[in-house]
Amino acid sequence: MACNCKKKVDLINEKYGDGGNNDTWKNNPLSKIIQFIAQIAFGILCGAIIIVMIVPMLIYVILCIMFGREAKFRIKDLNKYLNKNT
Repeated sequence: MACNCKKKVDLINEKYGDGGNNDTWKNNPLSKIIQFIAQIAFGILCGAIIIVMIVPMLIYVILCIMFGREAKFRIKDLNKYLNKNT
């Protein structure tokens, strides 16, 4: 006799899972194209943010080293704005 492992898994998935085998979103070619375009756009956005932040910082550090100064980065204290009692 064979076990009913697959049937048990399906019953557990219907009761506690996401409701079964709903792969229509994954099989839709339009959704794959939209997902690919969104990933490319997100990657370009992240790359642009990294370039905009790292390049000026590196230039600043290099210039400070060239002129013998100490590179200082100030981060404003945001707690005084967040914990403001009005």
